[in-house]
Amino acid sequence: MRKYLQIALLGTVLVSGLSHAELVMKNATLLSSKSWLTGNAIEGHLEEVTGGFISAVPGLASAVSYAVTGPVSGSIHANITLKGTHTYSVSNPDSVSQPITVGLALCTSDGSCFKNQSNYTLRAKATVTQAVNSYLTCVFPRRGDYTYSAYTSISGAAIHNSNSTSTISIK
Repeated sequence: MRKYLQIALLGTVLVSGLSHAELVMKNATLLSSKSWLTGNAIEGHLEEVTGGFISAVPGLASAVSYAVTGPVSGSIHANITLKGTHTYSVSNPDSVSQPITVGLALCTSDGSCFKNQSNYTLRAKATVTQAVNSYLTCVFPRRGDYTYSAYTSISGAAIHNSNSTSTISIK
């Protein structure tokens, strides 16, 4: 099942209660979640992805993550939608629950971003694995080459960060 939050506001926006929070994470309890836009971002949202999972090492406090982007081209003053894929897995070998924070971001080199941060409690002796696509719609007022990056950050009993950067060509 795909769930998402559509943010269709200009400027910097803070949204709470939906987005990544609505994505199901077996073995974890959601504590809080917020999403926001920066710069010239017009819209941003997350969608759950099925398949293509990675795994943390069971029995160890471990976290694994990766982020993927691809090249994009577009026209000046036209909406351009960028996509990043974030996959992460966190394992808790302890006999007590552990807090984890999942941070996801999709940002352009000119400062437009869609960001999401969710805080969970990971159950004892459990592993969570999730794959999510992030989307950012923005406008570029000048021709040229830009970059955009997808960032995935996991913190808690274990820490892992990853990012991927690709080009945007505006004609």
